[in-house]
Amino acid sequence: MKKLLNILLAISIIFSACKKEEETTPPPPSPSIQISGDLTVNGNASSMMTSHLTVTNVSNNTLDVGCRINIIAQEPSTTIQFCWGEACYPDGVTVASNTVPMTSNQMVVFPDLPAHSGYYNANGDKNATAQVEYCFYDDANPSDETCFIVTFDPSISK
Repeated sequence: MKKLLNILLAISIIFSACKKEEETTPPPPSPSIQISGDLTVNGNASSMMTSHLTVTNVSNNTLDVGCRINIIAQEPSTTIQFCWGEACYPDGVTVASNTVPMTSNQMVVFPDLPAHSGYYNANGDKNATAQVEYCFYDDANPSDETCFIVTFDPSISK
């Protein structure tokens, strides 16, 4: 009987320790940056299409916010460019060399000088839809990033 009580006590202690560890594990941190804008940009295949994203620092800290792009889909005859941090980057560049210092709760929105702009030129091909993922991150902690996918559709004129 003593052995059974000791076994039950040991199981109870182990279960209790596991339960406490489970309860004290903190949730993953929320991203420090929020992005909003149009998911789809429609335009004329013969004109440059433009996307403007609003970037907000929702953390309690000042951040130096960087921008990089991932091209998900693009036809070879088209070009993708972007601007961030008072500089514009030509087709083929995927990481902005400039960051934007943003205070807590600061919003950067076009036409502010450091604001984001994404540009797509279908070069006359109305079937050349493109998808670009724009990622904004804390330069001191690049894993703290938020991404936003924009589809450029030249088949539907504005």
